Amino acid sequence: MATVEACLGPVDVCVTNSGGHPSNLFKSTPPGAWRTAVDQLLMSTVYFARETLPRMQKNKWGRLITITSSAVKQPADGQLLSNSIRAAVTGLARTLANEYGTSIAVDGGLVRSLL
Repeated sequence: MATVEACLGPVDVCVTNSGGHPSNLFKSTPPGAWRTAVDQLLMSTVYFARETLPRMQKNKWGRLITITSSAVKQPADGQLLSNSIRAAVTGLARTLANEYGTSIAVDGGLVRSLL
C-alpha cells in the first residue's frame, strides 16, 4: 500500500469485488473448496480493509465499497459457496460501517455495502 500511495497519493476509495465460484451443492463440496471461497471472497476484503481504513481514518475521508451479490438477500440455487460467503462479506461491511462511521462523518459513514 505504501508503494501505491507513493506513486498515486492517498487512497480515497477502495472497491472490493471478486469473481464467482462454480455451481455446487453441499453434498458435493469438499472442505478445501470452502477454504478457497473464504480466502477469495471474504479474506480479500478483510486484507484490503485492514490496509485502507486506517489510512482513510488518518486522512479523515474515504470510502470502502464492497460489491457482493443479490444472493445475500435471496440465495441462488446451486450457489452454496457464493451464497454463504458473500453474506459474510456483507456482514463485515455493515460491521465496519458501525465501527468506523462514527469516527469519520462522511455522508453518514465511511463504509457502505452495495448489493
